[in-house]
This record gives sequence, C-alpha cells and structure tokens, in this order.
Amino acid sequence: MSEFPETVEEQPPKSRKGLYWTLGAAGAVLLLAVLCCGGVAVVVARKATANDGPKGGYALNAPARDGKFEFTASRVECGVPQIGQDFVIRRAQGQFCMVTLMVKNIGETPQTFSVVNQHGWGLKGVYYDTDEVATAFANVEQSLWMSRLNPGNVIFGVIVFDIPTQGSLEKLELHDAPSSGGVVVKVS
Repeated sequence: MSEFPETVEEQPPKSRKGLYWTLGAAGAVLLLAVLCCGGVAVVVARKATANDGPKGGYALNAPARDGKFEFTASRVECGVPQIGQDFVIRRAQGQFCMVTLMVKNIGETPQTFSVVNQHGWGLKGVYYDTDEVATAFANVEQSLWMSRLNPGNVIFGVIVFDIPTQGSLEKLELHDAPSSGGVVVKVS
C-alpha cells in the first residue's frame, strides 16, 4: 500500500469555444475559396474559346499566334498504321494523323510547350486529344512532348493523333497554355 491516499480531482468540462471558432473559420475560408474560384472559372470559360482567325481558321503554312507562341502547321499525313521501329512500336487503334509543326516563342520570357495542350477536331465536331506516346516515338531526335522554349527559340516536330480509320482531321486547336484561348488551323 501506498502512504498517500488516492485522490481524484474532477476536471471541469472543457470549453468547446475553440472548436467552434476553428470550424467557423475553416468554413469561412472554404466559402471564400469556392466563391473566388467560381469567379475564376467563369472568367476562364469565357476566355477559352479558340481564335478562329480569318474565315474560320488559319491555313496550313500560315503562322497563327496564341499567347507567347507562334504555330505553323505545315503538313498533315493520315492513314499511318504504326509509329516507331524495331522493338519500340506504337500501333494505332484506328489510324495515326501526323501533323508537322513549328513552334516559336514570340514572348519575352521562357514558355513551356506541351503536346497535351494541342487538340484535333474531326467532322461534326468530333474532338481528339494527341497521342503522347506516339508523339514521343515520332520525335526521337528531340523531345517535343514537353519543351521549354526561351524567347525567340523555335522547335520543329510532329504531333500525332489516333483517330478512327474512317475519320478525318479537319482542324487543329493549338494552345500556348491549358487555359489559353487557342488558335484554330484548318488542315483539310
């Protein structure tokens, strides 16, 4: 036995004021974030319509500008069944359409070109993303997939779309950034 008698002190109930203040502040921050971001989303949605340029789109071999980039699409080749060689081959689910593209940084600061920001359109508004793997295989000499361009620098390469066998590529929508308005280039 111990010499000291056991004493149990009753604790006063903890105040929940701090918890309520914390939850209230977190709720206010969340509400502010939703209101703020909702406004940004509306602004971005209004800006995200592509610049069709002259008569519904720029032509092949004509420079078209979006943001800090000037794009020139010079050639489109569809009907390609596979890309690559030897053991590194990418087969199309339908057919590959290969677009020869020049990208120039016309801005005053470095800008990153990303193939995932480029899109294709078929008949009746059918939308196509680029095939990033096929694009990498088509550009073995340089990395067009994602390239950082200093002002005045130019890259050349091929972006690749995997479209249905019976489909066609009608136009491109080229962007300098995911949220830019983009520029339309007619390819057929």
